Amino acid sequence: MKIDKRHAGLFSAFLMAIILPFFMTLVVSLVNLGFSDHLLGAWMRTWGIAALAAFPLILIFQPLIKRLVGRLVG
Repeated sequence: MKIDKRHAGLFSAFLMAIILPFFMTLVVSLVNLGFSDHLLGAWMRTWGIAALAAFPLILIFQPLIKRLVGRLVG
């Protein structure tokens, strides 16, 4: 399955919104709860919330960050 180039930025933002919060919330959940019986449930709940928040934030900040990096690099 190939994705149209027009949708590459949106698809990239979607993947970032899923993958980054997955690992970040795992780390934070482990710090707060340790390896407990409540870890999996708390982690999945916070991951879902974080992923939903991350997607629109990535869409908002990605163009701004690209411009800033472009100015700093080039």
